[in-house]
Amino acid sequence: MKKLILCALSLFCLGKLFAGESLLLKKKLEGHTESVFSILFSPDGKYLASTSFDRVSPTHWDSIIRIWDVNTGKCLKRLEGHTNSMGSMDYSPDGKYIAANAYAIIKIWDVNTGENVKTLKGHVRGVLSINYSPDGKYMASGSEDHTIKIWSVETCKCIKTLAEDMFSSAPSAKYSPDGKYIASVPGGYDNTIKIWSVNTGKCVKTLKGDTNDVLFVKYSPNGKYIASCGENTIKIWSVNTGKCVKTLEGDTNGFKDIDYSPSGRYIASGSANGIIKIWNVSTAKCIKTFKGHAYWINSIKYSPDSKYIASCGDTIKIWIWDVEARRQKKIIVLYLAIIFSLMFIGMKIMKRK
Repeated sequence: MKKLILCALSLFCLGKLFAGESLLLKKKLEGHTESVFSILFSPDGKYLASTSFDRVSPTHWDSIIRIWDVNTGKCLKRLEGHTNSMGSMDYSPDGKYIAANAYAIIKIWDVNTGENVKTLKGHVRGVLSINYSPDGKYMASGSEDHTIKIWSVETCKCIKTLAEDMFSSAPSAKYSPDGKYIASVPGGYDNTIKIWSVNTGKCVKTLKGDTNDVLFVKYSPNGKYIASCGENTIKIWSVNTGKCVKTLEGDTNGFKDIDYSPSGRYIASGSANGIIKIWNVSTAKCIKTFKGHAYWINSIKYSPDSKYIASCGDTIKIWIWDVEARRQKKIIVLYLAIIFSLMFIGMKIMKRK
């Protein structure tokens, strides 16, 4: 009987050890009826917003933003108003508002009331990215109409248009942490990254050297670097020199999204094969891998406290991963070693008897 008990405990621990999802996956948020396009943590990390074109009947779909309680996994609110499928989304820095676009129209909702309070119109083709300025007073939008527009959030008016001479779309346009610059990519036109002065509306620097199409750009939290996402590489650029200082390689399946950790020490990437990787920016090495998605990943985001990563893509579910779960595995390995040791000692004692 003692042997059976010891074996059962050992098998239990082995199951926990190799059931990676039970340790690495903190929570699955379920409620959407179609694939989730984008996700975003609120600035305080308590909530998660997600966009999807949900089927509400056999012949009808609704463009919906859902607000989730990260702790309980419950959907608290649905924001409606767009009639087309939504793309990019951004929280205001104070967490009170959410902006999202559907084709060329950008709408802003009051998170507390769920009401659509503002609508921004001016692009003539689809908007591909939106981003609040750090002070929340302005918004940058990149579009298929070859322009980047800067909007006054208060008046809903476009106050400046950048890149009117661009030959391609602007799929990614991001504010620098100090709000003085906007980094953009021209959507596969010349594989460059452009940095624009918000004050003058002029391009002040062009980062060259990537041989692949550049899909997305993200400023590091300290504003000194820009991470660019190509087809199979992530490059880190010095904003000061304009030079590539690091290249993260090792994923041949194609990157779909990237995000800096709040400390700037790590970058999370999501791939077309559904694999999430965490990279050490200093060493340019992959230090962790998360598996669970069957296919591609649409969006990946760090929580503000760096403890979790949220991902969405090929399914109707949103996945929240525990970044520190590897430590739990080490603890289980220790427990397992102790149990096997006790089992061995117990068997020795029983043999003597």
